[in-house]
Amino acid sequence: MTRLTSFTRSSGRMLGVVAVVIALCSATFAVTYATTAEKGGTITACVKKGTGALYSAKKCAKGDKKLTWNKMGVAGPAGPAGPAGPAGAAAGYSASQTGSLTINSNHNVQNTVLSKNLPAGSYVVNASYTLSASDDTDDSFASIECHLGGAGSQSVQSWTEELGGVILVYAWTASTGQTVAVTSASPFTVTLSCEDNHTSSQTNFTESVSNAKLTAVQTASNS
Repeated sequence: MTRLTSFTRSSGRMLGVVAVVIALCSATFAVTYATTAEKGGTITACVKKGTGALYSAKKCAKGDKKLTWNKMGVAGPAGPAGPAGPAGAAAGYSASQTGSLTINSNHNVQNTVLSKNLPAGSYVVNASYTLSASDDTDDSFASIECHLGGAGSQSVQSWTEELGGVILVYAWTASTGQTVAVTSASPFTVTLSCEDNHTSSQTNFTESVSNAKLTAVQTASNS
């Protein structure tokens, strides 16, 4: 029983010594590795035969192999080019109306409210504006048609509205707008125009367009 206890203690001491040796070797190799790497030189180590374990030494033991690294290797082949990303908007353009435009002087004729010259390309064009109509009697109604476009693309909107009475004045007003996508291979002009759709003149009657704004944002393409 005593011999067994003694053997167990001896084994424990032996394992402890081995652990300390391994720890010291690891620490020594780590310090050598860090010092060599910090100096920017080649890192050298020995590879123990059979186990592949690394250790630091000026000269490797017989049968072990010397290993060096931290050298620039041969560049690998270039990878395939990735797909091209979508092009972003290249430019934006805008125009604003000054004052207001009366459109019922000429019936069924488009009156230019606002226009903007644009370079060749694809655009999304937006127009916002206020339509108004007024009369001193209740026998009139608003009848307006507006066009927005250029280079063969066009958006058309129309309104037919009764006038509401407000203290002996009959009137109607609306803030509205429209959008159109335009593509042109050459410079072009985008235009907002509106017309009075009545068949004849009406006494003391007025239709007008005001607060018009145009914005054109260039795109990679329109679909």
